[in-house]
Amino acid sequence: MYFILLPDALSGRQCRNFLASKNKVNVKVGTSLSLFEQIAELWLMDFNADQAIVKFDDSLKSSAYKLRDSFWYKSLVTDEPTTLNELSATLKHVYANLPLSKNLADFPCLDAPTRVTNYWQDLVALSQEMQGLRPADQAFAKQWFEQLNTCEPLEVFEIIVPKSMSLPVWLQQAVECWNKNKHKTNALCPSSDKELLELQAMVDELYDSQPCNLLLGELAQGLFCVDKTPLSTPWENQLSIISTRDAWEECQTVVSRLQTLLDTTPVALGDIAIVLPNQSPHLGLLHNLLPKAGIRFSSLNKLSNEYQWDLQLLKELIALYVIKKQSEKLVDPLQYASVLVNPLMPWSLSYGQSKFRRYKKKPSEFLEHLETSDDKTEQQLALLNLLFSPLVEHSTLTSWLDQIAKSLRSKKGSNSRTSFTKHLGEIRDIITDESEESALLSVAKHLQPTTISSDSSEHWLVDSVLLLTEQDTLLKPVEHLFILGFNQGSYQATPSIPGVFQIDQWRALAKSIEKSFIECQQSANIGTVMFDPLSPLLKDSEFINRFKRLFYKTKTGVHISLSEQSFTSERLLPSHALQELAILLQSEGSIEPDDLVLPIKRCPQNVPFLSYEPGVACTDASSSVEQSSELDLGVNLLALHTDNDGNQKPESPSSLNDMMLSPLAWLLKKQHISPQLWEVATLDARVKGLVVHCVFEHHFKGTYADFDTLFTHAIEQEAPFLNQARFRLDRKALKSETKITLNNLMEWCDSEGWSSDMQEQKLTGKYFGIPIKGTVDAVFKKNNQRLILDYKTSSSKDLIKRINLGFDLQTKLYTEMIKQINVEANVEYVSGYYSTKNSEIVSDKDIDSKPGPVLVVPPDYNEKKNPTHSPTKMAEDVVAERLAELRAGKVMLNQEGDTKQWDARGIGSMKYVLNDHPLVRVFQVLSVAKVDEATNAK
Repeated sequence: MYFILLPDALSGRQCRNFLASKNKVNVKVGTSLSLFEQIAELWLMDFNADQAIVKFDDSLKSSAYKLRDSFWYKSLVTDEPTTLNELSATLKHVYANLPLSKNLADFPCLDAPTRVTNYWQDLVALSQEMQGLRPADQAFAKQWFEQLNTCEPLEVFEIIVPKSMSLPVWLQQAVECWNKNKHKTNALCPSSDKELLELQAMVDELYDSQPCNLLLGELAQGLFCVDKTPLSTPWENQLSIISTRDAWEECQTVVSRLQTLLDTTPVALGDIAIVLPNQSPHLGLLHNLLPKAGIRFSSLNKLSNEYQWDLQLLKELIALYVIKKQSEKLVDPLQYASVLVNPLMPWSLSYGQSKFRRYKKKPSEFLEHLETSDDKTEQQLALLNLLFSPLVEHSTLTSWLDQIAKSLRSKKGSNSRTSFTKHLGEIRDIITDESEESALLSVAKHLQPTTISSDSSEHWLVDSVLLLTEQDTLLKPVEHLFILGFNQGSYQATPSIPGVFQIDQWRALAKSIEKSFIECQQSANIGTVMFDPLSPLLKDSEFINRFKRLFYKTKTGVHISLSEQSFTSERLLPSHALQELAILLQSEGSIEPDDLVLPIKRCPQNVPFLSYEPGVACTDASSSVEQSSELDLGVNLLALHTDNDGNQKPESPSSLNDMMLSPLAWLLKKQHISPQLWEVATLDARVKGLVVHCVFEHHFKGTYADFDTLFTHAIEQEAPFLNQARFRLDRKALKSETKITLNNLMEWCDSEGWSSDMQEQKLTGKYFGIPIKGTVDAVFKKNNQRLILDYKTSSSKDLIKRINLGFDLQTKLYTEMIKQINVEANVEYVSGYYSTKNSEIVSDKDIDSKPGPVLVVPPDYNEKKNPTHSPTKMAEDVVAERLAELRAGKVMLNQEGDTKQWDARGIGSMKYVLNDHPLVRVFQVLSVAKVDEATNAK
């Protein structure tokens, strides 16, 4: 029996097809996992890959807890899952590069003790505590390796490895030892020897990387090499690189190109291959698009990835119970949301989302009218009551969870009522009725849901388009190769750094134990096999060989494509491998990787098999790229937003500010088009501002005299989640900051003679010829002066810049609204901001003030040189222009560079506009400079 060892399942399939065409029998082909299964059957040994994984994880966990003086022990107590994952990744990397005949203790650090060397000694101790147990199939390989010298070799079993195929250190040592012992003690008969040599030659020929195309072979040879020479031969007809909007358009484009290729050339389906990145949406999209186009494809093993929603639900319910037990007010609304949309709930996803939206809109009404809600069954109503109603007195966690479990969805599979009950049973002894809240939260924290992968066996079509991933090895030559998803994070030659050490620490560690692994190499007498944990982290040699092989095995053309943005409009960058291609394809001194990429939105005419419908494609690819800077909707957009009487709805200062920064964002908001995001409650700038505003309002209104009572009321009203124990430090810091800045303002008002006139006063008026409205934070009076203040938790730096450059808008609007409702004569109005962060008042006019706890910053401009200048002049001009455009039905689009431009004017909220409105990013146009660059590139 012959066993041909290959790196992955795809190369195994291709090899089996090749051997079948040569009428070869009695030959098994597979990966190391298949090899070990065969060995276990022949040697009557136990081998179970899943059990080996569990055994290693259990041994690692128990051993890690035993080493109390180790560097990870405190972290293990605080965050067990993360710590164990880091330790596991470190040991797996070390063992992957460690010969089977050696242990970690054979490689002591010979330099003076440092933090890194001490960590290594702790890992050595951990390995010894685990008795040298290796992960997964390495454990079986070690067991087999140790028996090779004692067991009688099998004459009928030969392991064949392609000569140019590199094996992991541990596997290489085992295979070499097996072949050495076998051929030393047993002579093969001539016929067997001849057949073995014939098979070895056939496998070597199949695995060989001789180029099928001279130019592509020359390109592959130079990839990831230190010394690179740019190609002198024109390459445009044999290599193309295009970019599409996203992965969906990328898959649509490749299907269209395949149809054109098949219609215009005599190429067979089996001579086409498509390479996909790992864990990308491309596979699922192609599985839908290719059959609709009538194109057969090989069934790339489709991994069924299923998240442990049952464990996630149990984790969230425990946390929800603990918070509800403390106080219903402390529950973060998102805790209800995550429970409602869990797939185990006895309703659809949309039903759970609608229930949460209704709850979030009016929590009190939702709870009061729950009995009369439109629930489909009594079971749903009972479950909603159980989740949202206050806990019954003396209700225990286990009884509460048992009641919920009865209403969960009953279905087949890993995520069901049965699996939830099973997980609950596993922790039932831990979550006793006497358990403290901290203990319950600790249990919830250690429940770590993961994604479980399972192979779905499918038929493998031979005469079809070959689908493979970047981790697969291409053995069979093809005419055309399409590489999809050529973006950052994919097709990378530099691997990620695993475990507890960073790359510099691995480098220092390798240097420290260098003498040890040199001595190991000499004593083990294993040829080139040695312990080198550093080199695999500097360069992924296996990926480089696989990537080069893609070019070697292509006869006619390689066609690369990448996406410009994700499905959520986030910009995606090209893969780092594009830089390697640029060095080889572009002349020295003018290496610009982006110039290699042709966006299909510009309709390039020289891309192979990329065609355009008549009337849609550009007639002249060399013409300038036309980009519209506006949307012409042809209707008065201001007239769309009216009340029941047909009157235009008033605009607030914040709404006009949005209009100034981004008319499209303003329009989307008016049309109630916004992302339905459920954000976790955190102490961000918005929440901090709400609390501070509430404290200032009720202080100056005289609602509470005591600051502690005032602050507690503000927290209860605006951010009750801050009362949770995990926000204790944040709440304490916010309280201290708020008290200081409030005292500073109070002291300044007392010393300067200002008294409260209005607090949180709703205002209306008219300006720009349209109705306006707003709520002013505070108005203070002093004789015939009125000081209008808006509280800001940010620094005063941008406020000062905004007013001095004339791009402030709010001060003018509030002044005008107060003037229109105030009939007092001879009143001087001063409007500005009070920065609670640094206790500064930034005003649009000068205020007489003595040095004190509050610094007053007047506008800095020369009225004599600029008599027409005002703190709001530039902003008013922009808004007036925007209003005229909107009346004409035109919406000006944002350009790249707007964020930087508005930042320079003291308005830093432009970046938040782009983040809050993905559609604004989608319609964002290139700057003039970039359009010119794109045109010149043509």
